Formats: sequence, C-alpha cells, structure tokens
Amino acid sequence: MTAVTPVAEPAEVKPHYKPVPGKKRAFKDILTEDKLIDVKQLEQVTAEAKKSQLPIQQSVVDLGLMTKQDVLLILS
Repeated sequence: MTAVTPVAEPAEVKPHYKPVPGKKRAFKDILTEDKLIDVKQLEQVTAEAKKSQLPIQQSVVDLGLMTKQDVLLILS
C-alpha cells in the first residue's frame, strides 16, 4: 500500500504588511518579500501561469498555495 502524502493547507495570509503610499510592489515581490511563498513555489507558479496563460494570481489559487480571499487581500 502506498503512503498518501497529505496536501498542505493554503498559506494563511497575515496582513502584517502595509502598503507604502506612492510605492507599488509587484504581486510576485509581495509573495516572496513577505515570505508567503518560497522561491521554489514562485518558480512553480510562474511556470504554471505561463503554461496556462493565466495571471499569476490565478495560478497561486489553482496550485492550492492560497485562497482567492488571500489574493484579494494582497491586491487590496
């Protein structure tokens, strides 16, 4: 019998960062700088976004790394 690896829960976004007025950060920068995903996950998300021709925000959700609510919180 093969052992089943549990699926990791999506990262919980903690609103610990505050946007800097007048300075916008790219979504990918927020994910890595705020340590919401690691570099390996970012590479996976970027590859999936390119392959599926969907925005990176959708790929993060599709891969189960975040919920739609988490993404909306970051974008707000």
